[in-house]
Amino acid sequence: MRNLIKENISSKQTDLMILVSEMDQLIDQEKLFKNPNLILRDLRNSLNLSNKELNLINRLYLNNNFERYLNVKRLAYFLERLTGANHDPGHIQNLLLEAGFKNNGEFEKFFRNEFGCSIWKYVENKNIALISWHKKKPAKELAGFFYV
Repeated sequence: MRNLIKENISSKQTDLMILVSEMDQLIDQEKLFKNPNLILRDLRNSLNLSNKELNLINRLYLNNNFERYLNVKRLAYFLERLTGANHDPGHIQNLLLEAGFKNNGEFEKFFRNEFGCSIWKYVENKNIALISWHKKKPAKELAGFFYV
């Protein structure tokens, strides 16, 4: 009897992990995180989930923090598009909104929590690192770097 219960629990955990993986793929492929108003319930129909399954996923795999999960994806999207050439405030504002952050305040708070500094300090450090990297590399290695 105990083995049957353990197998049943293990099977349910495997099923939930598959659902989490499907949810993650859907959010990444469709870039659903870019919707600043996306909530967990919005995924119910797309993934054919019950409320119970959604609540379990949120509790067990997202630590009851779907918004943080989305903000991590938003931040990754933002950082991928932050180029070395354009760090003006307007460009950064457009990027953070495009990534799905509701406003600058939400972005700044999350960014500071993740990196321990403001976006401007991050950009400054990134530029310093890029300049020192650039000085160490021969010109032919840098030829395509800025136009990727």
